[in-house]
Amino acid sequence: MKYYLLIIALTLFSCNLGQRNSKQETKKGINNKCFVYPSEVDSLHLQDLYDSARWYIYATYCDKLYQPKDNMLPKYYFGQLELRFSDLVIKGDTVIINYDFFDNNGNLILPSIMKTFKQLVTGVGFNMKNRKKIFMESSSGFSVVTVGGEDNRYENPLQPKVLAYIKSNWDKLNDCFREIAELKGIKK
Repeated sequence: MKYYLLIIALTLFSCNLGQRNSKQETKKGINNKCFVYPSEVDSLHLQDLYDSARWYIYATYCDKLYQPKDNMLPKYYFGQLELRFSDLVIKGDTVIINYDFFDNNGNLILPSIMKTFKQLVTGVGFNMKNRKKIFMESSSGFSVVTVGGEDNRYENPLQPKVLAYIKSNWDKLNDCFREIAELKGIKK
């Protein structure tokens, strides 16, 4: 009798797991690879913050030109480049989700290989209780906190310039950036 109960419990559990996975695929959109989350993000239920962080970073840099020091390499806008998860850090009730940009050859973009030698702000700190953005930071720990003003991309990521860039470069955008933009209600 114990074995029958165990088999029934395992069957119900596996059916429930299958239903949950199919709901996530339907909800998340066309390109599911963009919505496969790292295990630490899944286990802490931070998928919404993970996607928000990607949106904030892309909106900050999408229309900025990535210029490598080597003039022979092609130039791309950051909205065309891949943004990969680096890690997450939890400090008290704050989670910091960090990413890195990669060029179209799969190489990590570092300030030392850019003409402008500029630190990119590719980490976003959130309050885990109210799920609000607290700050953005670079990989070296330099933080940007809200400055105010409606034309500030920190306060309002969807600036007219950002929207214009997205719409006029829709087919050139990184697939995941385009998917996130669609989730935000932006269409070509």
